[in-house]
Amino acid sequence: MAQYPPIRFIIDMMGFDLLITILNEQAKDNPYEAFRKMAEALIAKFMTYGKIEIRQDSTVVDLRMYPREAENTIWLLLAALCSYVEAEEEYSQELKVKIIQNLDEGMK
Repeated sequence: MAQYPPIRFIIDMMGFDLLITILNEQAKDNPYEAFRKMAEALIAKFMTYGKIEIRQDSTVVDLRMYPREAENTIWLLLAALCSYVEAEEEYSQELKVKIIQNLDEGMK
């Protein structure tokens, strides 16, 4: 029996259209060739293997991804957001402090 990729992303039709639109923009306009190719590969996969399902009163798209594909999708979505949103705080520093605190507590 075929094994499905472990990550399942179910999105409504409007969200799917937006996702593919953003990936298309990244495939055309991203200044880095690696990201353009990444976007092209994701579009090809989603358009080939995406499944449309009817659920009660809505229609959704079921996308299956491997972890690297999910990571790449998130990276490209974040890259698209960089033009519109700027980080207001250094949340990574807060995370770093919490990790150090947890390590210190674990050593006690």
